[in-house]
Amino acid sequence: MPALPVAQAALALGWSEDTVRRRVKSGQLESSTDPLGRLLVMVNPADVVEDIGTVEVTGRSAADANGATPADLRSTLAQLAATDARAAALERERDLLAGHVQTLTAELDARRTEVGDLVRALHQQQLLHARSAGIPLLSAGGDVVVAETSVPAGQRPWWRRRHRNTSPVP
Repeated sequence: MPALPVAQAALALGWSEDTVRRRVKSGQLESSTDPLGRLLVMVNPADVVEDIGTVEVTGRSAADANGATPADLRSTLAQLAATDARAAALERERDLLAGHVQTLTAELDARRTEVGDLVRALHQQQLLHARSAGIPLLSAGGDVVVAETSVPAGQRPWWRRRHRNTSPVP
C-alpha cells in the first residue's frame, strides 16, 4: 500500500481532506508521519477512485516530491508570470534604448565631421592671416617659418618705419 499525503489520498479516494483525517483518527485508515512530520495515509489501490498520477515506491507522487502545496504552486506561478512580464518590459526598453543609441551615434559622427571641417577652415584662415601680416608660423615639423608677406620687399611695415626714429640716442 502506498503512503500518500492527506491531500493526494483525499483526491485518490474521492473524499474531502477532512473525511480522510477523521477516518485516520477513528482508525479506519492506516497512517504514518514522514521525517518532516507530515501525515501520510496508507491507501489501498483497490479503493482508489481516480488516477492520482505516478506513485513512487514510497507512495509519494512526483508532484509532491519537493513538498510543494497547491498554494505554493499558485504563488510560484504568479511570481513566474510577473517575472515574464518584467522580462518582456525590459526587452522592450532595451530595444528602445538601442534605437536611441544608434540615433545618437549617427549624430555624434556628424558632429565630429563638422568639427573637423571647422578646424580645417580655422587653420586655413589663420594661415591666410599670418601670411598677410608677416607673422612667423610653426610648421608641422615644429620649425619656425616666416610666412610670405604681401608687402613688397622694398617697403617695410608701418610699425618698423615708425619705431626706426624712436630709438634712444647714446
